[in-house]
Amino acid sequence: MLFCDQAFQQAQTGKWCIIGIYSMVWVREFPTAHQPLSVFVSLSDFKGETNIQVVVRDTQGAKLLGVGGQVPTIPHGIFELAFPMPPIALKEAGTYTVEFLAGDRLLAMRSLRVELAPPMPNQAGGPPPSAGGRGSRGALPGTEPN
Repeated sequence: MLFCDQAFQQAQTGKWCIIGIYSMVWVREFPTAHQPLSVFVSLSDFKGETNIQVVVRDTQGAKLLGVGGQVPTIPHGIFELAFPMPPIALKEAGTYTVEFLAGDRLLAMRSLRVELAPPMPNQAGGPPPSAGGRGSRGALPGTEPN
């Protein structure tokens, strides 16, 4: 499971393009709404014929939102799909959880760390480059958090 700004399948090749992968979100204040967020899921040995859902949980484990639908039979067992998520209400810093479920069965889970961005004097610079996270658009000098 990957978190990204966008994911789409090329019309000619069928290959997935996953743009702006991240594991951490920096924000200027709480509460805030975060977007864009797409969740890309890739599974092997998945038969389908079930309801699937991506669920986002807050730092306390409460469900914030879920998106999903019915999956038909998967002939070769390879399942790849992007789930564009609506804006997510982030109330506090901490670790949010994203789950992928097939029916009632948890198949994948991943943490999404949310942090308050440090003050930026003169709006220069971004989140600490050592954070290993998105820093809104990667931890590149001159970027700004959401």
